[in-house]
Amino acid sequence: MKYFISIILLLSLFLSCVGYRKTIFTLNSVRLGDSIDSVTKKYGNPFKNDVYNQNDIYLTKIYYKEVVDVSTYIYMLTTVLTFKDSILINIEQKENYLPDGKNIISVEPVNDNTP
Repeated sequence: MKYFISIILLLSLFLSCVGYRKTIFTLNSVRLGDSIDSVTKKYGNPFKNDVYNQNDIYLTKIYYKEVVDVSTYIYMLTTVLTFKDSILINIEQKENYLPDGKNIISVEPVNDNTP
């Protein structure tokens, strides 16, 4: 009987209703040091990009959006990739909860303190 209860507890632990987020950036790895050309080849054209010039150093930010379904919640995930002289130096992600499945898209910066 103890064995049976232990099995049920283990199954409920491993089969709980927690969902795991899978995004295009976790399914296809993107790494710091990648070039902007290789990233855009892998993920396509971003929906937005910003370019800064700071003391002859060029910073480029490209933005990707995707809908992520985690268990019973739906999020709009914005991924911001920052490149310095065309080399990836930073990856940021921000989630916006979509209440009742409504598609809310905003183009607000994600912790955007650059330049």
